[in-house]
Amino acid sequence: MPIGRKTGSGKPLDLLTVDVDSEETGGTALAQQFKVRALPTVVAFQGGKPVAEFVGALNKGGVSTFLDGI
Repeated sequence: MPIGRKTGSGKPLDLLTVDVDSEETGGTALAQQFKVRALPTVVAFQGGKPVAEFVGALNKGGVSTFLDGI
């Protein structure tokens, strides 16, 4: 089930995960670019630009609040 439905946000979204320990997939470069220091680090993009982020685990309500803010 899409995360948008699970959280009840109703927003269409694409979810992409990146293995930040993988040099083969460019994950380490992305981790450096977005200053990933802890997992999970979630960055929301609109129009190809980062617009919001959070670091650390959030419960369902926290994810809903995050999605509502973007």
